[in-house]
Amino acid sequence: MAAFGSADDIEGEKKLSEFVIAVIGFLSMMGAAVLGLFSKTSPPSEQPRDNTTRLVRLVANLFIVMTSLVLGLMLNSAKNTLDTNATPEYTSAVLQHSISH
Repeated sequence: MAAFGSADDIEGEKKLSEFVIAVIGFLSMMGAAVLGLFSKTSPPSEQPRDNTTRLVRLVANLFIVMTSLVLGLMLNSAKNTLDTNATPEYTSAVLQHSISH
């Protein structure tokens, strides 16, 4: 018997552990959502609603701006990588492959 498992055994263990982590994360998020749903706490009635609404809008706008910035940077990076690697041989190989399929 070998001291180390085969590559398939290691890959299977890795997939299993990733699955277990995903399930644990999902269950913990669902548990937190259920606890939040059934909790009886509410904000005090004297809390100004206009300020809360404005704050929620500002946070949502910040989230949208940051997401747009990240997506733009990712697209720019992908374009620069393609432009760097796009030699005539590479471009013709990609075109021939896409035409044949």
